[in-house]
Amino acid sequence: MEISEHVKAIGLVIFCLLGLLGLVIVPVLTTTDDLYQERHELEQRRVKIKASVNKKDAVLQQIKIKKKELSESALFYPSVTPALASAQLQKSLTTLIAKVGGELSSTQVLAVAKDGPFNKISLSVKLAMDSISLRQLLYAIDTTTPLMFITDLSIQQRYKRSSKTRKQTRLEVSLTVAGFMER
Repeated sequence: MEISEHVKAIGLVIFCLLGLLGLVIVPVLTTTDDLYQERHELEQRRVKIKASVNKKDAVLQQIKIKKKELSESALFYPSVTPALASAQLQKSLTTLIAKVGGELSSTQVLAVAKDGPFNKISLSVKLAMDSISLRQLLYAIDTTTPLMFITDLSIQQRYKRSSKTRKQTRLEVSLTVAGFMER
């Protein structure tokens, strides 16, 4: 049984159409679906970014308010230069030491260090006092404004003969105190 030319031609056309379908139409449909999914994901990202941009203005306003509050607070040294801030820190610390009855023997201004948006000003101080005065000084440093931070503390005990021939305990204290000023 021989297949006619007409049936062979129809079979060839059907075979070509199936090839066209497999090689062109299916990949186009698949690519179209992928592009649709990618478009959908990009649209979702755009919505999230737009929401973030809308929040940006509110966040920037809050940052301005916080910066203003921070600059108006008395937590930092308000000086224009680090040298003036160091002088203020030295004066404050000297006043506190005198109030509690300590004997200041030396003060050294240390180099200014940049710490974020602030300049860290530091002093190294050597003094002598009794233990009660030291406790009062540490409390005063901790509670004063502008803020002072003790970054190093060394205490050595010395005995001193008093006029009543009893030994009296005296502490030799070395401490480093830091404060901050805005740049």
